[in-house]
Amino acid sequence: MRPMQLRRSWLFVGAADKNAILTSYDSGADVCIQEFEDFCLPELRHEARLMMPDVLSDWRARKIVATVRINPLEDPDGLRDLDAAMRAGADAILLPKANTKEQIVLLQKHINEMEKQCGKTVSSTNIIPNIEQARGLMNATDILSSSTQIAGALVASEDMVVSLNAPRKKNSEILNHVRRVFHIACCSVGITSIDMPYTFTDDEGVRQQTMLAKDIGMLAKSTVNASHCKIINEILTPNERDVENAVEIVSAFEKGRGSGEGQVIHKGTKIEVPIYLNAKQIIERFEALSG
Repeated sequence: MRPMQLRRSWLFVGAADKNAILTSYDSGADVCIQEFEDFCLPELRHEARLMMPDVLSDWRARKIVATVRINPLEDPDGLRDLDAAMRAGADAILLPKANTKEQIVLLQKHINEMEKQCGKTVSSTNIIPNIEQARGLMNATDILSSSTQIAGALVASEDMVVSLNAPRKKNSEILNHVRRVFHIACCSVGITSIDMPYTFTDDEGVRQQTMLAKDIGMLAKSTVNASHCKIINEILTPNERDVENAVEIVSAFEKGRGSGEGQVIHKGTKIEVPIYLNAKQIIERFEALSG
């Protein structure tokens, strides 16, 4: 299974939408999410749960990380979704509208009990809180540090703008602020931040938003459009210029230190240890994604 830091594109797929599920197979998505909350009518959820084992199995056969977004546990369907997901062997559970650490503690308790029942290694299922409202954003650090099973978190857009009484725009100043605050919170607890889903259909918009996410250090972005996954993957994979520059930095630094230089200058810039380590990370990420 692709490790968390290499899961660039996260595709939301309606839990009962057979056409969307078929389209997801060749999307190039690193992660597919069978989505039971917003994208699945309540009357279709039972049918979608019956479909789940085959859906998740088909994704895994294509080397796609297979995940499920359940309904909130406050909703009676939440536990039903979770039970089906655990029995189907979901790699991760996404919890919508995560606003308090208590919600995560309760989710982990249920997951661990179900892991035992299903014969799965306890605490092996990733938890991905979805920060979707102002309250959750303000509590993000507490929420994201409340369980060792939290491997990453996703920030939302649609519910967030409603929570903030803001208009929904492709380029939203308030959402740009939200993604920055969210990313800082994720980094502070050492987990992967997943940028908000792109819910418009155009390619240029998803390119711009993915570049914005990349520029602040995010390594993953979500979308509701299968055609956007390859665009996201391309942008969030180090390109040849990135790698060439990183190789030059690493080479210059190691050569300088090997010669006993206290400070290494490369192309007019002092290379300090953090810059060197960042360059090595770029090379390692490129090699891992190329493998």
